[in-house]
Amino acid sequence: MTFFSAVGNYGSAWLTILSRYLPAILWGVVIVAILAAVSAALLRWLWNGTVPGIFSLPGLTFWQAFRLQLIVALLLGKLWTLPFAGAGGAALASGDPDTGTRLSQVNDILLEAERTERAADAHLRESLRLLAALQPAGGGAAPAP
Repeated sequence: MTFFSAVGNYGSAWLTILSRYLPAILWGVVIVAILAAVSAALLRWLWNGTVPGIFSLPGLTFWQAFRLQLIVALLLGKLWTLPFAGAGGAALASGDPDTGTRLSQVNDILLEAERTERAADAHLRESLRLLAALQPAGGGAAPAP
């Protein structure tokens, strides 16, 4: 077998594989594009129905919603997941250690903020109790010394 006949056989194998799987690949691309468009339209609908009324922010166009969806996916490290695909802890169940680590770090930060808030509330209550104890019984201003 010569070099050119081996290359020819290799090329025909790729053509066979491509002709067999190309329709499935094209359907996959079409389905992903449809799902991305539907999820961007859903994001736009939810945003325009909620955020302008609450925060007085402007509404989104379809392409702004699509770009926002891409930004969120990039920030979360899941570019090829749809926004609703990770619900219910599916990201942790997927075994992605980075996602689990990031979620654990966020959870630690939130727990620390909650502890700090509780401590601040306790200090405020104690300060108010001490201040109330310094007030005269009549509720008026304290006499000058």
